Amino acid sequence: MSNNSQSSSSNNNNKNAQVKAPHPMLDPSACKELKDRHDACFYKWYGGSFLKGNVSQDCQEEWEEYQVCIKVIVIHSI
Repeated sequence: MSNNSQSSSSNNNNKNAQVKAPHPMLDPSACKELKDRHDACFYKWYGGSFLKGNVSQDCQEEWEEYQVCIKVIVIHSI
């Protein structure tokens, strides 16, 4: 085996060893229940209130719960 092919093989092994696991937020099941709850509230509010001129802050509780879940996942992935 030539020096060149050994070097190339060694570089490929190093690249494979450096591959990181995907970020946890790429997992579609992460916080899904809370996201679905917020989305349902948001779409109901958007169609039933916002488009009729009501710009109240509905779904705030659902949004905050979802954000807490996301932040916990991100903090634990560091």
